[in-house]
Amino acid sequence: MKTPIARCVLFAVFMLAACAPVRWEHPALGAAQSEADLEDCRRQAWIEAQREAFFYYRPYPYRGRDGRFYWRYYDPYWYGAGDRFFRETQLRDFCMRSKGYNLVPVEPAQ
Repeated sequence: MKTPIARCVLFAVFMLAACAPVRWEHPALGAAQSEADLEDCRRQAWIEAQREAFFYYRPYPYRGRDGRFYWRYYDPYWYGAGDRFFRETQLRDFCMRSKGYNLVPVEPAQ
């Protein structure tokens, strides 16, 4: 295990083994309603993430020391904050929790 590639593979195997499958569950609603609510939250989150990315995280060009143009973001915490994928996930989770859903682990089939 002295090579960096072997260590990376071993780390990836451990990280994938640590991931537990989860699903959204509401105590009073059935699976069909859960799927409909999840799709509605996904759609609303996608729309809002696109809107936020357009208005708040617009990149602007600047000239670097080497004379080439690069892109920067207005947000001071732009690394990851302006990423639409992560924002969409946060908005979807907020929507589902506001409707009363909780993430629960999936029991393995026996």
